[in-house]
Amino acid sequence: MTIRRTLLFILFALFAYAPPGRAEILKGVDIPMRDGVLLKADVHLPDGDGPFPAAIIRTPYDRTALKSRDNTDAFTQSGIAVVVVDTRGRFDSQGKFTPLAVEGPDGTDTLEWVLAQPWCNGRTATSGGSYVGYTQWAALEQPGAAIHAMVPYVTTADMYDLAYRNGAFNLATILGWSCTMHARNKVDTAAYLMAARAMTTLPLTSADNKAGFQLDFYDDWVSHPVRDAFWDPYNFRDNIPNMRGPALLVAGWFDLFLGPQIEDFMAVRKNAPPDVAAQSRLVIGPWDHSGALVSGLIELDPDNTLVEATKNMARGWFDHFLLDDDNSAAHMKPVRLFIMGANRWEFFDNWPPERTTPTPFYFHSDGTAANPSGGGMLNRNKPAAAEPPDTYTYDPRDPTPSRGGTLLATEMGPQDYAKVDERADVLSYTSAPLEQPLTIAGPVSVTLFAATDACGADFVARLMDLRPDGKAVSLAEGIIRTQSLGSNQPAPGAPHQYAIDLWATAYQFPAGHRMRVDIASAAFPHWDRNRNLCDAPAGLGKKTAPATQTIFHNPDMASHIILPVYE
Repeated sequence: MTIRRTLLFILFALFAYAPPGRAEILKGVDIPMRDGVLLKADVHLPDGDGPFPAAIIRTPYDRTALKSRDNTDAFTQSGIAVVVVDTRGRFDSQGKFTPLAVEGPDGTDTLEWVLAQPWCNGRTATSGGSYVGYTQWAALEQPGAAIHAMVPYVTTADMYDLAYRNGAFNLATILGWSCTMHARNKVDTAAYLMAARAMTTLPLTSADNKAGFQLDFYDDWVSHPVRDAFWDPYNFRDNIPNMRGPALLVAGWFDLFLGPQIEDFMAVRKNAPPDVAAQSRLVIGPWDHSGALVSGLIELDPDNTLVEATKNMARGWFDHFLLDDDNSAAHMKPVRLFIMGANRWEFFDNWPPERTTPTPFYFHSDGTAANPSGGGMLNRNKPAAAEPPDTYTYDPRDPTPSRGGTLLATEMGPQDYAKVDERADVLSYTSAPLEQPLTIAGPVSVTLFAATDACGADFVARLMDLRPDGKAVSLAEGIIRTQSLGSNQPAPGAPHQYAIDLWATAYQFPAGHRMRVDIASAAFPHWDRNRNLCDAPAGLGKKTAPATQTIFHNPDMASHIILPVYE
């Protein structure tokens, strides 16, 4: 796929709303915030006298220009008003743009303004994805917030979980997105290419400057790698008990918000009012953040892109909870998952899905799992005798590269890791060819027994489908940074048990294919490099040093991956 076309996908991922023609449009309406700042909105009213229920969409991507994935053009046809708002400091709205940090108060003030309008009947909904989806969670600031239905697409209520994953900074996504937002009145996709050339810059706080911008908010995010009070205004998961209406959460198997969005759903099921929890739903489809699959390595027909697979679902959701239409939305199963490879939807009552068995597949080697030999094996048998550990050297000056994955970039989603697997700083553990198809659906994790001779280290784990044609297609991955363990961080050279969360997937491995697990110490630039030193705070250091990593697989330290085998 060309860079130009992929950038269009990224721009599509930064979606908000493009209103269709309506009987009446109130353009450039001022919505006052509690501090006197005025936000600009367009109000699209249905035919008729009203009053109407209202759908609120708040976006930093220009209320007048961008397209939506949630079929909002159906709102007014159903008799629902649509209020589209430029967020603070963006396009026609006043104030300073500090991404994500002020959406709670602004969301509450916007909701109260809508409820006070004569054309609103007191019922409201929210819709949108990514940043626009995050603003939905933010608007739940007050108990019993009058939001009767939500559809958050590919987003999360807690943005720390986007910025950092077990201590590793989500470099490609955060730096790239931040640079595209440098100007008030546009989303500068060309700036993403400038950011890509700056990702090798150290310290990380200088990467935005290398790209040509001074972004204070980016520097702040880099300077707070640990979840502390700085991140409180970015976390709205504690607002979930304030929900008044249910949420339809739509996630993607290769989306950058997948793990946090599953956590959002679990928090809703646990902490929302009982009727809201019971009616909320989770849908996970075969998408990266574009709403499709940029790479094309996994089959995806046009009917199963995010837009096509969910447009009727979302419309039914709003018709049911805003207009009391007794449609299929009232009878959806709580969890709907797309099984990639089998190319079918499955329906479940819970997450993790029932009818799955967490099954360990153990690493084995005679010390030759390091590539290019890649002699490691993967099977269900726990090591019965001592096996020589595997070692490799990781050098931050030549970090192990990433290929796509759960990020926002010109290359995202499933990618071929065959070339990366030829590197000596990658360990590969591969199963025998499968005699029959094997389906997995649910959480994936790796229990890794490892040691490093450095002050700190990263360990990356990746699950892949090794195909007969030699392609090694990535399905799920995770990372852990030893420095994130704080006082529990092991001393250099000491073995330690690490739990690496690969989030989740649903995939059918065909007969004849093999499963592979890679272990490395970087996936750059998806995540920033571990410098292997403790000479400066994270994000501020410049020096690097190589490290020798050791992976154990013996009866006492049996490294393995846990796969949710689906019957």
